[in-house]
Amino acid sequence: MIFGATGRTDLVSPQDTDGLTRAQYHSVQRLARELPAGAEVFPTHGFGSFCSATPAGGDSSTVGEQVRVNPALTLAEQEYVDTLLAALDAYPAYYAHMGPINRGGPTPVDLSLPVPVDPPELRQRVEAGELVVDLRERPSQRDIWRVRSPSSCPTTLPPIWGGSTITAAR
Repeated sequence: MIFGATGRTDLVSPQDTDGLTRAQYHSVQRLARELPAGAEVFPTHGFGSFCSATPAGGDSSTVGEQVRVNPALTLAEQEYVDTLLAALDAYPAYYAHMGPINRGGPTPVDLSLPVPVDPPELRQRVEAGELVVDLRERPSQRDIWRVRSPSSCPTTLPPIWGGSTITAAR
């Protein structure tokens, strides 16, 4: 059960999607039966996450509220399956790489400070396909998008490191 929705069931393989959707339906039904109505339910990583099968809104919920609004708890099984499968849209291309990367486990972490680069080298690296991850503290998300470099990916991580560049393969 995810806040206002359920998870995507199409990320493993097309032939498993129907079975995973049905298993998810039964899992959410079981959670609703076994958890107290006041148990909190949280959203995914952030609203609009591709992990959620359908969009959801709001900022707080309980199992009791989900019983009234969550499709896995308000629809019959076949209607839920049909509705969820019809609502699934394309997911980002990098999802195809997530399984093998996750199965491989984490690589050793390099905690050394980034090597400073001058503006010409930074431009060259961005033009070669690297991304800029800007970890500077900033006043608001709106300001980030107003002044950011077109090739940067702003985050809301705490400003631990000054910044780094990453390749799309990472």
